[in-house]
Amino acid sequence: MVDAVLAAPRPAPPTGGGWRALVEHEARQEWSLYRRHPWALRALATTRPPLGVGVLAAVDRYFAALDALDHQSALAAYLTVSGYVQGMAMLTAAEADATRDTGVTNPQWWSTHLAKLAGAVDSGRYPWLTTLAQSAATQPTNLDTWFDFGLARVLDGLATYTNK
Repeated sequence: MVDAVLAAPRPAPPTGGGWRALVEHEARQEWSLYRRHPWALRALATTRPPLGVGVLAAVDRYFAALDALDHQSALAAYLTVSGYVQGMAMLTAAEADATRDTGVTNPQWWSTHLAKLAGAVDSGRYPWLTTLAQSAATQPTNLDTWFDFGLARVLDGLATYTNK
């Protein structure tokens, strides 16, 4: 099944921008895969993934983008980026599971629990969290925005390594 979803048509990679644009493209394709098929995360986020042609081709596209690095460094860079994508995808998969199992959506859950946390937040013992809770009430949670922020930081870090 993993190979079947990986074989689906995908956007063409960018033609300019070097390794960073290619790695970002692959990371976004992986993120999109997990958003469309959360079950695929359980199959791929392992030290023993299925080794079908779709998985091998996806990994090879990352390595081709990182061809300026030696093989061990390219593997480490791939694992760093893909590990970040998988970690963020775990949040979406866990949320889907929680909603399915409880019938309570994320906004409903937070609405209930923020009220329960009001005493702790207003106690003055957690000033940073108090400020965050006040701003969170006006800003919806958006995993795609958080994903974008984190991916840019991961790629920034790899850029400092690849430019040495």
